[in-house]
Amino acid sequence: MVIGIDDYEKAPRLKYGVADARAMTTVLAQQGFQVTTLYNQHATKAAIERELGDKLVDRVGEQDRVVIFYAGHGETKTAKGGKTMGYLLPVQGQPDAL
Repeated sequence: MVIGIDDYEKAPRLKYGVADARAMTTVLAQQGFQVTTLYNQHATKAAIERELGDKLVDRVGEQDRVVIFYAGHGETKTAKGGKTMGYLLPVQGQPDAL
């Protein structure tokens, strides 16, 4: 699974997320991986959850390997008790509303 986002709806634009994701897609494919990609407007929260949930479970066997590559914005938030949580922003994500 490769996700690359440059053009966010509510977060600053990035320059190299999609380029890095495309390069990783090429590398993984050359290694024999079956690669699913989500770039820019296709990398919605719903699409990511759908691919990593139901679809992945149906495709992966006991002896398979799963690689997830993400190039985009990430945010960290401090939760109750001081524990920090990391978040990957989907294309429509808001940095101040994780």
